[in-house]
Amino acid sequence: MKKILSIMIICLVGCGCFMGCSSKKDIHEVNVSKVSTNEKNLNEVQVINEYFKCWNDKDLGKMELLETEEYKNKKKNLSFNNLKSVGLISCKEWDVKEQIKKAIYNKNQINKFDKENVRCFTVQFHINSNDNKEDKNQKILQGIVILVRKDKKSNWLIRDVIFNGDLY
Repeated sequence: MKKILSIMIICLVGCGCFMGCSSKKDIHEVNVSKVSTNEKNLNEVQVINEYFKCWNDKDLGKMELLETEEYKNKKKNLSFNNLKSVGLISCKEWDVKEQIKKAIYNKNQINKFDKENVRCFTVQFHINSNDNKEDKNQKILQGIVILVRKDKKSNWLIRDVIFNGDLY
């Protein structure tokens, strides 16, 4: 099952990268260091930025406030024991083609949401852990974050954070 999931993720990321190279207007990147998280209704990138800040602060309670109930109930490979730091480097929204959106929706069982209430982002971030050897103290990872909301008046919430085929 993990192999199939890993292959699907690799295909989706590959398709997203291919589409990004062929059409720059489909993707926009936000400099996450300039994003403010003080507003009451957080926009999509602010939610992702805040989530990574909470992860860095090892604040599971605040992280869960930014997650959907479905995501809270999933088994995640999240451990704070060996964590030194986590930091978001970049966040790119991708406007994917319909067939790829359908695959994402079906895989993540988010068909109940309207398309305008689902956003997919490619994120790049670093993790420093106590496990890493001194010469490789920092890992740079890339993954996918899926955000959903019930309607236009609702807040965006994390539905999935996936990288290396695992949920985080």
